[in-house]
Amino acid sequence: KQGTGHFEGSEFVLHRSALRGSARILQRPTANSLVMEQGMVTQCSPDNETWLFEADTIELDRNSGLGTARGAKLKIKGTPVLYTPYITFPIDDRRTTGFLWPVFGSSGDSGLDITTPYYINIAANTDATLAPRLVSDRGLMLEAELRHLNRFGHWLFGGASIRDDLYREFADGTPSLSPQELRDLPPREDRWLGRLEQTGSIGGISTRID
Repeated sequence: KQGTGHFEGSEFVLHRSALRGSARILQRPTANSLVMEQGMVTQCSPDNETWLFEADTIELDRNSGLGTARGAKLKIKGTPVLYTPYITFPIDDRRTTGFLWPVFGSSGDSGLDITTPYYINIAANTDATLAPRLVSDRGLMLEAELRHLNRFGHWLFGGASIRDDLYREFADGTPSLSPQELRDLPPREDRWLGRLEQTGSIGGISTRID
């Protein structure tokens, strides 16, 4: 059929999706779909491959704008950090519920920083994002954001929470504080953040809330 094919030991680039990958077996059942066996995909350049998804099978469907991976591993700098038996992810800019591409960073104070946002398309004028975030030297954080558009303008409601990390630096059994100083430390307290933003107009008056 025109636009279809079967390849072995292949590499590919999808310029519109900013994706590249490779597969032991690559099939193109239709002109707008790819199916990979023992494949990998990433948005990183070959000379700076910070992260990639490896999976038993990966399907990319340009009609729906979604990719589907089964038996998938997320690797950071070549090290597996997450396994999932099934995951969907966007391959274009359409609003579709599912995981977005992960975000990575690192710093001397906090260590490796990994965020795996999950986007929820609620309605034409409303969406939400849940973003579990692992900061290796501080703990697990959960961030959430709800966006809404109405006749008064753009609204954003958000929040985040992280466990207190005061004792993390003493967890290796070699505390830098004396026993008395440890006893005098305040009780653990989780930290949180709330956020409200609005830009628009109310009663003909331009408004900005932060």
